[in-house]
Amino acid sequence: MNYHLKAESISTYKKNTERNVFEIIYRVNELNRELQNSVIYDKDLKMYFENSKSLHIYSYEIDVQFVKLDLCRRLSKGTELHRKLFYRYDWLKVSQTGDGSNLTVLNKNELNERWKKLRKYITDSGYRGNSLTEYLEKIDKEFDKNIAVYPSLNQYLYFGLFFPPIHENYIENRNTKRIVEFSPFENEKFEESVKSKSLTDGVIKYEVTGNTLPAESKTDIKEYTGEITKPIGEILPTRVNINTSIEMNNISSQWNFQLTRV
Repeated sequence: MNYHLKAESISTYKKNTERNVFEIIYRVNELNRELQNSVIYDKDLKMYFENSKSLHIYSYEIDVQFVKLDLCRRLSKGTELHRKLFYRYDWLKVSQTGDGSNLTVLNKNELNERWKKLRKYITDSGYRGNSLTEYLEKIDKEFDKNIAVYPSLNQYLYFGLFFPPIHENYIENRNTKRIVEFSPFENEKFEESVKSKSLTDGVIKYEVTGNTLPAESKTDIKEYTGEITKPIGEILPTRVNINTSIEMNNISSQWNFQLTRV
C-alpha cells in the first residue's frame, strides 16, 4: 500500500515569511501479523482456552519512493541535500503491538550501514559548512544502537503519523499520550493526546490535541488539532490530518500535516 505525506510550514518573523512544502510517497509492505498470547492455560481446570484479549504484533517495511521539496529562498540551495537525507530511513523495518505500544526498529544494523554510505556520499559531494557538520553529527546519534526508538518515528515530518498510539480495535473514549516532535527543526517536544471519537461502518475516528511538555517551555500553542481515521482491526491509519500553530522566540510557526493512504 502507498502513502502520500504532505507537510507545509509557514514561519513569520516580524515582516518576513517563509513557506516550505514537503511531499513524500512511501510504499508500506506488511511483513507479518502475528497473534500473541492467543491461548491461555487455566491451572484449576487444567485446560487451554482462547484468549479474547490477545493482540496482534504487526511488522512493516517502509520504502521511500519519491521526495519533492519546495523550500523557501533561504533553504533552497540545500534542497537536494535535504531531499537525500529523507532516504536515510529507506527500507526501515518496524514492529508495533496492536494496542499501539512497543514500537520497535527491526533492522538497526542495516540502517546504520546504509546511513554511513549516504553520509560519505554527502560529504564527498562537496557539501560543506559548520551547520551541516553539526546536523550530520546529530543524525549519527539517531542511529545509536542503544536508542530504543529513532526520533523519526515520533516526528510528524517523518514517520510519526504512521504510528500513533492507537488500538487495533475500538475502545470508547480511550485516550493515549506520547511525546512527539513536528520536525527536526523546532528543537521542541510536545505531548500529543489521541482520543477515540467514533466507530461508524467499521471505521474509527480519533481526535488529536497537544500541549507543550516542560513547565519551563517558552512556546505558546495557538492551535494543535487533528483527526486520525483507520479501519477497525488494523493498526495503520488511512488518513491523518494535523494542524499546529505555535509562537516561539518571537517566531510564529504553522504546520499542516496530511498523511493519506492512496
